[in-house]
Amino acid sequence: MPPQETTNTDTVFQNDQLVKPAEEERKMPAVLKPLLFVYYSVPKIYIPGTQTDISFTIASFFWLAGARMSIEATMVAFGWPDGHEWTKSAAACLTGAIFHSTPLTFYLGCCLYFTKLKPSEKLSSEVQWWQDCAVALLQFCTGYMIYDATFSIILLRQSLGQEWKEDDYIFMAHHLITSSYMSSNRVVGAGYVSAMMCMFIGEITNPVHNTFYATRYAVKLFDTPWVHDMHSIVEYSFALSYFFMRAVVSPFAGTYIVSDLLFNKKGQQAIPFFLRAIWVFLIVAILYGSIPLVQECYEMFSDGLVVKYGPDSEF
Repeated sequence: MPPQETTNTDTVFQNDQLVKPAEEERKMPAVLKPLLFVYYSVPKIYIPGTQTDISFTIASFFWLAGARMSIEATMVAFGWPDGHEWTKSAAACLTGAIFHSTPLTFYLGCCLYFTKLKPSEKLSSEVQWWQDCAVALLQFCTGYMIYDATFSIILLRQSLGQEWKEDDYIFMAHHLITSSYMSSNRVVGAGYVSAMMCMFIGEITNPVHNTFYATRYAVKLFDTPWVHDMHSIVEYSFALSYFFMRAVVSPFAGTYIVSDLLFNKKGQQAIPFFLRAIWVFLIVAILYGSIPLVQECYEMFSDGLVVKYGPDSEF
């Protein structure tokens, strides 16, 4: 039976010692209280026959779906063509940037700051409020993956009467693999920090990355100087930040996570070998797969604010 996830503020046992809610409250950083307030406010829904809560995943899906529809309607009101593929895609990019990646990376950064960064150890080794934050963030990100796959591929292609493209299958595979990694953390009750470190490094550039794609659509639709100027700045900012995170930070962080997954004795006891091997393979594959875009980003920021992807560029 999978380990139970404690997601309430009742009195709990940690390290065989009774912990009272008041003691937990004193230790909890104020910056994390808004996240936990929202998380605790959502009624719990469990996968039948298990103690795995999926309520925040479901709530996140509907929250993001509503945000996307609101953003698209606002864009249409400001002159974007209604029903156009570029309008829908730009709305998806802005939804991800504003309502997913920005709050996710903020709270991931806070949680990682308040832990010892042991990628493979059990979730139960942390205090209760940290456990709840970690579960909330993994559920939030899983809800986004389900929402994004549904709206950005399935419903988009259906509404436009289009066949799936080759990149769509890669997109879906990425979301499935990411969701599987996070879900397997929850099943074994360990490895949360490894997932959260990968999420933080991967997501921290997404606000500007998604905005870059949105402005690429904008310069194709609007021949307005300020739109082109903004796109130039966004493209440069994205290229510089992505190159730094993937070429400088990721190799060191990835090596640390992989070594901990393979050689940490507590992690070896908590996580089956085949699962750790799969996680290691995925981390290495992501690092290797990002090389072409890292090289492209270097070219993009090396020539300053000269735009590489202007109105005449192809997607």
